[in-house]
Amino acid sequence: MLWARLSVFPGPRDWEAALYVCAGNTPPSHQVEDAITGLADKSILD
Repeated sequence: MLWARLSVFPGPRDWEAALYVCAGNTPPSHQVEDAITGLADKSILD
């Protein structure tokens, strides 16, 4: 799900925008933050 939602960005994204898009219109949960951080730690996201 995160990969699909992050694919809307044509290039680099900032942290707040990524959280907003991945979490939807609700405040981002810790699960979403942890998942995005995990992808960045694995060099899947820049």
